[in-house]
Amino acid sequence: MSNWNRRGLLGLMAGAASVATLGLATGRASAAALDEARVDGLARDFMEKFEVPGLAVAVVRTGQPAFVRGYGVRVLGKPDPVDIHTLFGIASN
Repeated sequence: MSNWNRRGLLGLMAGAASVATLGLATGRASAAALDEARVDGLARDFMEKFEVPGLAVAVVRTGQPAFVRGYGVRVLGKPDPVDIHTLFGIASN
């Protein structure tokens, strides 16, 4: 497994853990407002820790508006930002 793939896998696991800490994986957040500033902070921390130039986040909860946001850039060194319509290569999620 390449170093990039390992980082992606670790990132996926860290992302799932981050969502769980927000109470999103347990359903507790369905009654509470989503702390967007905390999600922003987790995304920034994740990008720094796993050295990724950009990522997209989607949080979908029953009966509540979806939270979708892009962070960073599509390609390191280029200005094109990640947004909610950015397509990522397979296994990059």
